[in-house]
Amino acid sequence: MKKQLEAEKQDSGHHSWEKPQYAGHHVANQHSSSGSGKKRGDVRDIFRIEEQPEPEPYFRSVSARARHNYEKHRDVDVSIRAMEQVDILYMEREFALCRKSDNTIGWIPSSVFEL
Repeated sequence: MKKQLEAEKQDSGHHSWEKPQYAGHHVANQHSSSGSGKKRGDVRDIFRIEEQPEPEPYFRSVSARARHNYEKHRDVDVSIRAMEQVDILYMEREFALCRKSDNTIGWIPSSVFEL
């Protein structure tokens, strides 16, 4: 069987990685489905999407100053010194999510602040 396959490959005149040549026919690149020969435009031109401005945030940060020092107790907390100003990003009952002037973000007890 193996010898028969090798003999057929030799008789065909081409290798499996080559495009076969058909007698009397020239095989053209047939990527276009329409026979008109027109080049299809870029799809991105069809869908014109205008860039939208960035929406306003639902909550604007509030600036606050620390009344006293606070040393962090958890990994999600941040330490703060007395009179240091921060931006409060989110407020819960007992804690506030804050951004310090060095852009570190963490939780601080809300009792530390004067608003």
